Amino acid sequence: MIEKLESLQKWHNLTRNRSNTKNHIHDQFSVLGEVMTRKRQIKSKIKPHKVLLWSCVGAIFIGFIALYLFETPSSEETDLSIIGQGENVIVQVHETSCRICRELKKNVQSLQPEFAGKIRFVEANLGLQEGKWFAQYHQVGQTTLLFFRPDGTKITTLEGLHDVEYLRRAFKRAFQIQ
Repeated sequence: MIEKLESLQKWHNLTRNRSNTKNHIHDQFSVLGEVMTRKRQIKSKIKPHKVLLWSCVGAIFIGFIALYLFETPSSEETDLSIIGQGENVIVQVHETSCRICRELKKNVQSLQPEFAGKIRFVEANLGLQEGKWFAQYHQVGQTTLLFFRPDGTKITTLEGLHDVEYLRRAFKRAFQIQ
């Protein structure tokens, strides 16, 4: 009889634990339901016009980044036909997506006012067919400056990124400018 009571007690404890487990699972589902309801409430508070506004702001931001990285030079800056037309010319061979090329371009542009009327600055953009042809013809790669006399003969080639002072000295030495 005692054994029966003990086994009945074990069975009772076991069923009570099971109901506690069921209650625990039910509580978890209740919490999950409350979380899902809260998410739906938050989603309903998002205004469509605000989403559109932020989408436009993001698109404009991406557009400005693209313009910075892949700027299109003006036709004067890429007119390689000026070589041999009676002016000193420096041609920068570059790729618009190349960070080092953009740094070199910035350094060269900072010197352009100083050498205005003495040197013409032109780009051979490797993104354009004419720029690719020019680089292949002269057997140079990106981040390169080529110096030409007024009669079109090549004086020298300068490869790589250089600081403004070095470029100033190189320009003066190549074209014998005081």
